[in-house]
Amino acid sequence: MAQSITDIVPHQASFIAGAGSANLTIGTWTAVLSPTSPPFAGTWVLSGADAARFRVDQATGVISVGASDVAIGTYHVRLTATQLATAPPFPVAITLTPSSTTISDTSVAGTILCTVAVTMSDGSAFTGTITSSDTTGFFAVSAPYIVLGRDLTAADIGSHSTDITATQGGVSMTARITL
Repeated sequence: MAQSITDIVPHQASFIAGAGSANLTIGTWTAVLSPTSPPFAGTWVLSGADAARFRVDQATGVISVGASDVAIGTYHVRLTATQLATAPPFPVAITLTPSSTTISDTSVAGTILCTVAVTMSDGSAFTGTITSSDTTGFFAVSAPYIVLGRDLTAADIGSHSTDITATQGGVSMTARITL
């Protein structure tokens, strides 16, 4: 699904014109996107009859008075936000099947615990990375599976869980599996 800008929203958009107004921040604008992820990664441009009196940070959308003071009055400027035309596909959902499971006390390393399925924004195949928050070696990633990272011992009795994260195109989705 293509991402589009649906609105541009001002945050604290005001200033007092007159002597001393040069370089004052007027406000910050935010691009509202559909779908909302990944975040805005485009540019901001000012145009219009009075655009030369002001400046916009092309990366952040912060608008300021230019290098010279501006008098009290009405000014005509247009703010344009442009999203990258080729935003990379990104994960929108991660599914662990099953999300909770029971295994034998004698299970060995490599035993499949669940299957990881990642849904992408544009329907393409997931080609990113899958990681586990586990630092003990109990869980391991063997895409598209989460497996036991080692043979179980008597010390492993009890509940164990880990967060599984899928990352691609700078966007991550996380789900939890519990044994």
